[in-house]
Amino acid sequence: MSRSRFEIYLDLLLEIFQNSDFETIARNAKITPSAARDHLAFLASQGFVSTQIMDDKTIRYELSAKGYEALMAFLRLTNRKGPIFERNVNART
Repeated sequence: MSRSRFEIYLDLLLEIFQNSDFETIARNAKITPSAARDHLAFLASQGFVSTQIMDDKTIRYELSAKGYEALMAFLRLTNRKGPIFERNVNART
């Protein structure tokens, strides 16, 4: 059964909360690197994700405050268990 785009976005937000490495995010969200790149670019353009380019040219992903709020709202609505601890999230909007 295929997932909706919305479900993929939420899976990506959850993975970004737990990991910042692109390959790990894509693999754990169970999507191809190409699809992950496209979806992450969209999430970044909408303010849900922030990116940071490291010295070795790798890109690290982090949830923005907006992304964190969206993820927590989804987890509450679906009664899914969320991350055990709260993380300091940048106050970017």
